[in-house]
Amino acid sequence: MIHDALKRAGHNLHAIPSPLPTPADVPPAPAMPVAPPVTTLPRSAARRRAPWPEMVALYYNIDALRTSDSPVVLQFVASRPGEGTSTVARAFASFAAGEDTSSVLLIDASCHGAQPRPAFGRAPPPSLVEIARAGDRIEAAIEPGRTPDLHEARLADHANSLLHTNGTAWTSVLEQARQRYRFTIVDSPAVSTNPDTVVLSRGCDGVVLVIEAESTRGPVVQATIETIERFGGKVLGTVLNKRRLYIPRWIYRRL
Repeated sequence: MIHDALKRAGHNLHAIPSPLPTPADVPPAPAMPVAPPVTTLPRSAARRRAPWPEMVALYYNIDALRTSDSPVVLQFVASRPGEGTSTVARAFASFAAGEDTSSVLLIDASCHGAQPRPAFGRAPPPSLVEIARAGDRIEAAIEPGRTPDLHEARLADHANSLLHTNGTAWTSVLEQARQRYRFTIVDSPAVSTNPDTVVLSRGCDGVVLVIEAESTRGPVVQATIETIERFGGKVLGTVLNKRRLYIPRWIYRRL
């Protein structure tokens, strides 16, 4: 009796269809939609930093002094170290490079006394003094600057190098700069610490004297101007740097 019951149960199990479908019964999976191609948008240009209003006024004041469209070699200098000459000179050169239709050359005449280190395994270019002594073209001493249309070169690797350089050769270097650049900016060390500065003044078209506000005394400024002019330089004007505003700037603009 038990044997007959088990036999009937087994027969019924064979009659029940399997709950798991066979591979032949599984319908094919729907095709995945193809993703559209990714469109790469162009990267927006870097925003140009707004120039100082005083720098804009300085640029157009100097440009108004020009009697023709001839190139200009402009020297920035101070009476003593620490008055911010390099900051003003670089800001002026960067603004001129963005405002003018041609490139601008910035010459670092600080003469730190240390040989520049190679960058990315590439030897640094020669200084302009080396170019002047060898009689070569200035292109070998020029490098791209930090901003577009701004080119840079260093004057020398040691202080007072111009005192031992042929004056005619140095004049030739400046003439080459005039042929290639509408503005050549010379960032010079202080007159009180470097005699090269007055040698440069003689070959430049104009000199801008940087003065630290509330620090440099009037007699010192006057003595610096007289020294530059005694050596053949032409002082175009002065820049009052590091000025403190004791009232809000917008009030100054309304005065």
